[in-house]
Amino acid sequence: MAAHQRELFVTRLWQFELPELHSHHAEWLATIARLRDKDPRAEVNTRSLRGGWKSGWRLLAHRSFAPLEQAARRCFTEVFEQFELPANLAFNLHGEANWSERYSYNVQHGHENCLLTGVYYLQVPVQSGDIIFHEPRLGAKYSPLQSPCTMASKPVAITPKPGELYIFPAWLEHSVSQSHSDEDRISIPINAVPL
Repeated sequence: MAAHQRELFVTRLWQFELPELHSHHAEWLATIARLRDKDPRAEVNTRSLRGGWKSGWRLLAHRSFAPLEQAARRCFTEVFEQFELPANLAFNLHGEANWSERYSYNVQHGHENCLLTGVYYLQVPVQSGDIIFHEPRLGAKYSPLQSPCTMASKPVAITPKPGELYIFPAWLEHSVSQSHSDEDRISIPINAVPL
């Protein structure tokens, strides 16, 4: 007997650790706090976040976020190279701030009209919620074959750390579990959009 296997429809998650950005965190947190104070109702309970606050998608246009935009662009470019796309693929990065308070959470969602999406973590207190990735193959969700291996269909929960950037396909639906921390979780979702 001869047996062979092939991976079909692989969904990959890229994790980048960016310690070189830690020195900017205090400034970025202060900038986000000022934006929130200036417009506290800007994006409350809209889109996926429930019980928290979102800035608009132009966060990376602020001069202080240039180091994050540059580092994220390098990471997204590395991911695009693995897709064997043209080296001159043109894309913009759009980022916003997610400010999650106690009991806030993100409902399951994807990012429409984006090439890839990601999230950079600034502040992640203990018990402030995991990011959860959901099975993208509709039929597989209902399979009785469930196990913890990578071929299974159970949601995958990850506890992020400050300074980490996760990048994944924009169509990969994800959510964030409810925060049970008295400290706020602050993250920056980043979308790579075609020019």
